[in-house]
Order: sequence, then structure tokens, then C-alpha cells
Amino acid sequence: MTTSTTLHAGVAQPSQSEVDTTYSKITWRLIPFLAFLWLLAWIDRVNVGYVKLTMLDELKWSESVYGLGAGIFFIGYFFFEIPSNLMLQKIGAKKTLMRITLGWGATCVAMAFAKTPEMFYVLRFVMGAFEAGFLPGVIVYLTYWYPSGRRAKVFSLITAASALSSVVGGPLAGNILNLMGGFGGLSSWQWVFLIEGTPTVLAGIFTFFYLTDHPKDANWLTAREKQLVAAELERDHKALGQREHSIFAALKDVRLWLFVLIYFCIVAANATLNFYGPSLVKDLGFTNPRPSAGSCPVPSCWALARRF
Repeated sequence: MTTSTTLHAGVAQPSQSEVDTTYSKITWRLIPFLAFLWLLAWIDRVNVGYVKLTMLDELKWSESVYGLGAGIFFIGYFFFEIPSNLMLQKIGAKKTLMRITLGWGATCVAMAFAKTPEMFYVLRFVMGAFEAGFLPGVIVYLTYWYPSGRRAKVFSLITAASALSSVVGGPLAGNILNLMGGFGGLSSWQWVFLIEGTPTVLAGIFTFFYLTDHPKDANWLTAREKQLVAAELERDHKALGQREHSIFAALKDVRLWLFVLIYFCIVAANATLNFYGPSLVKDLGFTNPRPSAGSCPVPSCWALARRF
């Protein structure tokens, strides 16, 4: 089986297996790293749900202060999502993703020193503003590499990392809260922000050197592989035909608002679980943030199941 793509004169028509092998190489290069960044984003986004277990009592904050601070993240997200994507198309994906990752990582570290509600609100807003462009930017970035028929699979591999955030972030935060209190003169909740934000800053620096904006610039692809990718993208673009790119036209489409409603419900439920799950588990009697031998970390669906 061969593709219908016509390559440059003198270049042999590729087989489907050759195209698949090329995209397998691209996938192994890009997707694990992008998924790792998305994992860090989720850990840094929801770790306030874990630090709440000790931070509120120490700082004498009310539940209202916490709730507003946790939710204000999405206001920053709302206002800066589109501008961030516009910047990506001007300065390139790797610079944009580096800026975003460095920004939210540094903000996470700064959260360790938020001692007033006002500072808490500001930093949560700033974190949302930085992270806003990440997932939309990754979606745009994937269009530079993959034809439309391949994007859903790789995008699902990246977003699946969010499901691992509790698996990784829960035990990590629990152990930090239990072991690091008073170390270096800092509270345990401060160490959660410091330890979980620092790897993100380092990953942001690494992003600039690791990612490549376009296939034609990838020194890890052969000339033949670059031609195959360019031909696949050109074929896909022609097959899709002329498309509307006006944001105002999109806002008039009922399907867009249906998708917005669906996604709003998903995010609302997900955010509530992440921001208040640890507190709910604590209220059920699991007061030790660090799991004992043979037990499950907090929060844990298995722990809840055993409770009932």
C-alpha cells in the first residue's frame, strides 16, 4: 500500500510502512516529553488541594479565601489562552512552551512564600495566565507535525498524563507534608510548592534545547523523513479544503457552544475533585498525609472504598 502523496521529482514514492515508521520516530521524540510537561502542569495546578490540609490552619485563612484562590486560577486561564496561542505563531512553539513552563514553575515556587490572601490570589491568577497557553499551544504545535488523521491519538497520549497527576502528586505531596515540616525553617506546605515547582523550572529550560519548531528544522530527522512529513501535511491540507479561520464566525456556530458546555462541566467536576478531594478524605478519618506500609496514599479511591 502506498500513499497518494507526490514527493519531489526523483524521490521514490513512500510505502505506508515507511510513513508509519517516520511518525513513530516523531511520536517517541515529542509525545513522552510533552506528556511529562502536562503531568507537571497538573501537579503544580492542583497541589493547593494538598497543602490546604496544613496551610489554612497555619495562616488562619478561611475556606472562602482558599476557594477564591483556587478558582481564580481559571480567570487567568480564560484571559490569556488566546493571546498565548497568537504569540506561539509569532515566536515559535519551543520559545512559547519554554516561557509557559518556566512561568508556571517559578510561580509554583513563589507560592511557598504566599503569606497573605492577596498574594495567594495574585499568584494563582499568574499561574493560570502562564499555564493558559500550554495545552492549546501543544494542539497547535501538533498540527505542524501530524496530519489530521493522526492527531487524535497523539493528543490523547498527552492528555492521559493528567490522570497520572494524582498517582504521582498525591504520594509525593503526602510524604513532603509528613516529613519536611520545620526543615530549613519552612513549613511542610511550603516545601510542597518548592519541591514540586523546581523540576518544572528545570523542564522549562530543557524545553528550549529539546523541542524543534518544525519538521524541516529537526536535525534528528533524515532529509527523506522531512520530505515525507512535508508531503503528508500538504496532502492533508488539500484534502481538508478551504476552512474558516475567523473567530467571529466560530462564535456563531452552535456546535462550539455545545463543546464549551461539555468541557465546562468536565473541568468543573475535575477541579472540584482535585481542589477538595484531599480535604474530603481527611474528613473521613484519614488524617496522616503519608501512607503507612501497605496502605494507600491520600487521596485514594481505594481508601474511600475501604472506609465504606
